[in-house]
Amino acid sequence: MKQNKLKDNLMRLRPQLVEAAQRIIGIPSVKAAGGPDMPFGEGIADCLEYVLSLCGSLGFRTKNCGGFAGY
Repeated sequence: MKQNKLKDNLMRLRPQLVEAAQRIIGIPSVKAAGGPDMPFGEGIADCLEYVLSLCGSLGFRTKNCGGFAGY
């Protein structure tokens, strides 16, 4: 029963999941020269910020660890 509910929820959210994946993939996140709060370059910082923002919109508390990582 739980598995069917999970599958139903995933199918309902599929358009949003696909859109989020496309946006993440579309961010040119290749290591480049760093700067303040973006030690791996602007693209990777943009990707990290997008993912943290997405998670925040889903109700998660997020933290950016100086551009090195986030949770």
